Amino acid sequence: MDDDACVIVLSNNYGGTASFMIDGVAAILLNEKYEITQIGKSTGLDQKAVESYIGRYQGDANFIRPNVILTIEKKGDDLFMHWSTGATSGLYPLSEGKFFDRVFGGTVIFVKDDKGEASYLIWRYDRDYEARRIED
Repeated sequence: MDDDACVIVLSNNYGGTASFMIDGVAAILLNEKYEITQIGKSTGLDQKAVESYIGRYQGDANFIRPNVILTIEKKGDDLFMHWSTGATSGLYPLSEGKFFDRVFGGTVIFVKDDKGEASYLIWRYDRDYEARRIED
């Protein structure tokens, strides 16, 4: 409001992938620094690391979908995140432990414990939402 500017991003599908552009477009408009999400050719991830991400994670009451269960599974060379709400997101690798959520436009970051296993994930959208790993 103070800058007399408005950014509107439209999409012709239900997915939220266009929404990750809003902050970047606003930063360009206001001549501020911005980061471009790089989505290109996969860099070939360490398969042992990828295997450590597979499992179930649960968000708390403050997660974007309260108490949602996120199931990470691998099909072929690809990772998918199944939401207990019914949605399935393909996860595109950005770097080791960091993926782009192709359906909702968020970023998924796996955080490992001392043993090298993913103990929780961060789903980054408008802020960081944490989901802790749970037993199968």
